Amino acid sequence: GTRSFTLDFGDYEDDYFTVQTMEGEAISQLIAGYIDIILKRSKDAPRIAYDDGAKVANEVKVAPIKAKATTFTTTPVAVEQINPLMVNESIIQPAQMMPGMQAEYMQNYQVGGGPQQYMEQNLVGGGKQGLDGLLDDMGGFMEELGFPADPNNLPQGFTVEACKQNFHMKSRGILQGTGQLIQAVKSGNVNAMNQLSKQLGLDIQGMIQAARNLGVSKEQDVSLIPGALAVSEAVKKILESAKILSENPNDKTAQMAMKIAQANLKAAEIYLKAAQNGTLVPDETKNLVTNSALALSAASKQYIEYSELAGKGNGKLLGMTNYTNILASGVVDSSKALAPCIGLNSSQNQVQSMAMSLGKSSSGLLNAFKNTQGIDKSLLAKLELAQGNVSKAIEQLINSTKVIPSD
Repeated sequence: GTRSFTLDFGDYEDDYFTVQTMEGEAISQLIAGYIDIILKRSKDAPRIAYDDGAKVANEVKVAPIKAKATTFTTTPVAVEQINPLMVNESIIQPAQMMPGMQAEYMQNYQVGGGPQQYMEQNLVGGGKQGLDGLLDDMGGFMEELGFPADPNNLPQGFTVEACKQNFHMKSRGILQGTGQLIQAVKSGNVNAMNQLSKQLGLDIQGMIQAARNLGVSKEQDVSLIPGALAVSEAVKKILESAKILSENPNDKTAQMAMKIAQANLKAAEIYLKAAQNGTLVPDETKNLVTNSALALSAASKQYIEYSELAGKGNGKLLGMTNYTNILASGVVDSSKALAPCIGLNSSQNQVQSMAMSLGKSSSGLLNAFKNTQGIDKSLLAKLELAQGNVSKAIEQLINSTKVIPSD
């Protein structure tokens, strides 16, 4: 593949900067040397005062963090825009060149085994590796979010700002790595899927550990754990779909599940940006959306149960039922993830468009049952009632999102 060199400018730039060069290692060492010099000087001067000539001087505390650029051998891929179910924002910018391994902070925020142990397990045999190994590990990764970090055992030199930067760097790496993985699935490149899964595993654990450490810090006012969980759940579903598609590329159900999981990952990304920018809604508004999503979940579950019963033995009806079920789950997951930032236009658009798609799907499913001979009339009546409840729940969810936009 082509030798590429990637730089992450953190909060100063939204995108990564990637160049193709055969001198990546030399460039990496040169830049790393300059970074070391700058950070050493910052460390030696712990406080810097500045005055803009108009305001009272402020103190800037500089936390020494050692960053390093890395090289990674990969074939650049132009990722197409993904716009599932009329969602306004794609998960990945169109035609964006995806980088490989991300830059790492030397200040390693980890609890327990951590990314280093994960890398050793994936690179030095033992157990499943690559995509299969990451799928097996995802449940354990997400369970970590339920256990708070030990506030007395935070990493040496811990600072909230550095940890937040690490969290957002890891989450960006997950978004871009997932895009690469999807392209590898489309091209049938199993080796690339396994290699990308290793890096995804590192980024996911790093993001989770940073979220846990921030969760016990008195200086962090907004918990990033819900966002980390939403990202992890979406990635897990993408991995599950990728596993199926790697074995059967034409599996329509897995293709649908992949698109919905991508929409959920986009929802998690919107939430994380909102949490970072402080554009979250009051709990009352958030709870209204969340409760509406839960009501839709209950109504959809009842409708799907009746549909599976009525469609037993009919492959077409069961396929439509499965499609509607996947879509309903995606609407609920995205709504719950976006509830805290439902004041954003992007959040409202995603929930509303996905909810309307579910309405069309559930209505179409009911019509399919009505047009099929041999369906028990009493069961058909239950289906009609259940579909009506789904429609009412969808309307309630959409109305709950109609708050004053904050963007």
